[in-house]
Amino acid sequence: MNNLLFTLLVLLSACGEKNSPEINPPEPVEVKWSFNPATVDFSANGETRSVIVTANGSWNVTSSQSWCSPDPGQGYNGQTSMKITATGNPQTIARTAELTFTSGKYSQNYTVSQAAGTIENHVPEGYSLVWEEEFNDERLSGGKPALPDTDKWWYENLQKGAVNNELQTYVGGYRSTDTVAAIYDGTLKIIARKSGSDIISARINTIEGWTYGYFE
Repeated sequence: MNNLLFTLLVLLSACGEKNSPEINPPEPVEVKWSFNPATVDFSANGETRSVIVTANGSWNVTSSQSWCSPDPGQGYNGQTSMKITATGNPQTIARTAELTFTSGKYSQNYTVSQAAGTIENHVPEGYSLVWEEEFNDERLSGGKPALPDTDKWWYENLQKGAVNNELQTYVGGYRSTDTVAAIYDGTLKIIARKSGSDIISARINTIEGWTYGYFE
């Protein structure tokens, strides 16, 4: 009786496996986007523009630059009206941002451009440029920052206590490997640091001088 029951169960199991339909999960739909207009070019002053986003699935969008922001930050199957806002460009070079649309493993970029800004001229009429220092020197070999241009600047060399009883000794830009005046990232850095038992720093002045003028 037991052998008969076991054989019957095996047959039923075999029949069930043979007749069960094979289940194949559907392939995920590839999400694609299209945009109208295809690109956006902003003026340097900053503005808000509308873009129609068409997609065959839900999506999210992020911006690569803080000056460029999309709203809303997500959309769905069909058409979505999205506003892109760019702040004013304070730089004198054009710039771009990438909006990245994502849906699952799929993504697509949308490029936004903005024109270069302009620097307002606040100089009174009749004045002309006689001296400038933008601190845009290239780094030296090995990546070391550049030192101030000695055709434009000179250093005060003063012992500790010579100026207002200050603790630091003022040196000519550096002592040994310790640098106290350096140019990088568009600015001049004056540094106070420990060098042996001394504290060293820099005091620098322009070689040229002016009785009056317009400075900025």
